[in-house]
Amino acid sequence: MKLYPRVSDDGITWEPYEPQLVYFPHSDCLEFVLEDTTVVYDEVAPGISLLRDLKGRKVIGFKIEGSLARHVLKAPARHFDPRSPEQAPEAEWKEGIEWNR
Repeated sequence: MKLYPRVSDDGITWEPYEPQLVYFPHSDCLEFVLEDTTVVYDEVAPGISLLRDLKGRKVIGFKIEGSLARHVLKAPARHFDPRSPEQAPEAEWKEGIEWNR
């Protein structure tokens, strides 16, 4: 299993990859990626892209930009958990920038 560094106030810990919904304020976009792999951006509408695996067959995430991204940030984070509502724990936005399950 590959482990990735996670930086916190307590230092650096090594953890397995976990899907995250992340808002990038400088580019005003929101991205969600299910797998730790190289992605190809497939723009399906202005400001909305599907993220596909390198072969382009499997959708593994999305990217939204601009006012739509800011609108989505107002929604409860649990709406973006890929698990069923019964399995998904309550989740909250973390500092308005990153969401963790």
